[in-house]
Amino acid sequence: MTNMSKDLTEKKSSPRHAFRAGLGMVWRSSPRLTATWAALLLVQGAIPAFLALAIRGATNAVTAGANVDAIGVAAHVGAWMLAGLAAASVSNLVRAALTERLKDHVHERVQHTAAMADLEMFDRPGFHDHLHRAANDVAFRPVMLLDSLGGLTQSSVTLAGMFLLIARYAWWLPPLLLFAVLPVLAVALRYSTNQHRWWRVRTPDERRARYDHQQLTTIEPAAEIRLYGLGGYSPERFRSVRDRLRREPLRIAGRNAVFELAASAFSLVVLAGVLAWMLDHVSSGRWTAGDLALVVVALVQSQSTARAALQNAGRIHQNSLFLGNLFEYLSIRPALTAPANPAPVPALQREGLALDHVSFRYPGAS
Repeated sequence: MTNMSKDLTEKKSSPRHAFRAGLGMVWRSSPRLTATWAALLLVQGAIPAFLALAIRGATNAVTAGANVDAIGVAAHVGAWMLAGLAAASVSNLVRAALTERLKDHVHERVQHTAAMADLEMFDRPGFHDHLHRAANDVAFRPVMLLDSLGGLTQSSVTLAGMFLLIARYAWWLPPLLLFAVLPVLAVALRYSTNQHRWWRVRTPDERRARYDHQQLTTIEPAAEIRLYGLGGYSPERFRSVRDRLRREPLRIAGRNAVFELAASAFSLVVLAGVLAWMLDHVSSGRWTAGDLALVVVALVQSQSTARAALQNAGRIHQNSLFLGNLFEYLSIRPALTAPANPAPVPALQREGLALDHVSFRYPGAS
């Protein structure tokens, strides 16, 4: 078995390795844009905490009954909101530029691997399975990893700020809120693992369906399809394969929806209990209206942000699993390499070439 043959076994790249390799690929595509985008994400993540503090100050000023500089209060709150919008706009622009750089970088890597592959590999079904999975993942998986990583970074900064605000009132609130959304992460990880396992198993069926479609929609086989009357055979086989490929993901998604609903219900029960505890403190006079406004804003923001952070963590796990397909393909190395000290080309033979004990067989054939 050649080195390349060994690379074509169904080994799996670990999600951790694929994640690190994906980060390296993003950084190498454009270090300057990556650093700028990361800085903007940190700014976006910190702004909601300052906005919540501004809302607390405005609420206390209004409820105190004193003369309030309405324009100044509104300008203070509006300034933080405008800062958030400006940071988001610039971040989207930088992300768009980084996405295009990343796409070009990944396509160059895929093309280089295909160009260096031994010719005999194109006769191997395993090579085409790898190539099919890589071709499907190269268009959007690195970009999805980029988006999920950005969302997780921004959500984590926002969540840290909100937890610092509400921890001033009760130290146990942040861990309780985080515990309430942990089932969301468990459901996301379970779904991504099941989806990736199904995709690896069904890759040959995906390729078969694509082949049947191409038989009817490309010019190369058009004459043979009509000559042998195969126009009704390929559509029938295509429908059979696609029926299976359509039903199975829907079953996986249906089971995931049930678990996701249960996880969300659990989070809402915890949130309702915390809200009841907060209202009791306000009615007893231990908290001001401004405190209530701050904690409600921070609580709602932290709940939604924690769910978004954990969902992004699940998507990172999912995209890392699928990026493993891409990096498995990129790890393929040719078995036929140029020697360090190549022999000179022999002189031209006047009597021609003699083929002695030369034979051919396809890999794996007897």
